[in-house]
Amino acid sequence: MGSDEVFAYFMNLVIFVPSPKLIPKEITVDPFDNLFLALASESKARLIISGDIHLLDFKEFNNIQIVTPAEACQVIEIGKGWRYR
Repeated sequence: MGSDEVFAYFMNLVIFVPSPKLIPKEITVDPFDNLFLALASESKARLIISGDIHLLDFKEFNNIQIVTPAEACQVIEIGKGWRYR
């Protein structure tokens, strides 16, 4: 699968995600990342799993923990709640 096909696949997923009411302006280096903060916040997520350094630098946003995939696996394995850090 080429990069264009991967991009098209993910852009098709965006259609199913409602637009957030408010997009924060927390991340100035890569403003598109703010969309993920908004979507997680509005959907009352408890965890954001990402490899994106701009999101990971936050560690937490509106009581939503931001972790790497490896950390997420540890959180799930521990099974004692969402507080890993």
